[in-house]
Amino acid sequence: MAITTLSGYIRQCGRQSGGVSRIGIIPAADIDSVTVTEGVVSAIKFKSGKAFKDYQSELDQAEFTYNNGETNLLLRLNRVGKTASIVVAELEEVAPCGLVAIAQLNNGETALIGYTEEFGLTRPIINVESEFNSGKALTDANYVDVTLKTSQVVPPLFLSESVQIDTLFTAAA
Repeated sequence: MAITTLSGYIRQCGRQSGGVSRIGIIPAADIDSVTVTEGVVSAIKFKSGKAFKDYQSELDQAEFTYNNGETNLLLRLNRVGKTASIVVAELEEVAPCGLVAIAQLNNGETALIGYTEEFGLTRPIINVESEFNSGKALTDANYVDVTLKTSQVVPPLFLSESVQIDTLFTAAA
């Protein structure tokens, strides 16, 4: 998308709630194509049998940030233990070959992370950081924070309202 003119910005009405309500992650190699129409993702197609996997974060503990070319997606797994350890190991194993994520925000928007119109899937998420915290006292929080990171030259793209989010979590035939 070559920008040749400025479009301005009108203050948006409606929900402005913060937070992330749903996160999906997929290996970049499992995406067949992404269609971008006028700067908005209008379709995502997967290789046969592939779809985003749901990664449920602890309630009100997921966060999506973009700052000076770095995009971060933080999710909090709600329990230190073997299940969280396996999830982190899988993400760390696949990340060097590339991951793509979607983050559905509480304000109704959904960001696509690890894909840009200019570079396609050649600049996916390749960095996964994790922190396990068992807490000290019986009343302390017990969690695993996982942060997916990528560097992009432009802010992430967002999905069109016409894209049905639930279908992105259903494997293609």
